[in-house]
Amino acid sequence: KKTVLMPTLVSDDGDQVEAFVKGRNLGEGTAAGPKNMVIDRIGELIDAGAEEVMLGGISTVLPENFQYIDEEILSAFD
Repeated sequence: KKTVLMPTLVSDDGDQVEAFVKGRNLGEGTAAGPKNMVIDRIGELIDAGAEEVMLGGISTVLPENFQYIDEEILSAFD
């Protein structure tokens, strides 16, 4: 199975996105930005042959973060 672990942050706040990417020394394998950008990035990986995409770096401070990812991001791939 082709699996990709992709650091992910859904945010329209450019400063927050920049801090996420720079603070973790991330590169092109990252999906950090607005909702539609993250969905498009996951789609690119699937189109390239990924069978499983694991989203990393999601804040565990609020359980609602996981619900948001499920409802707003993952639901695009049902």
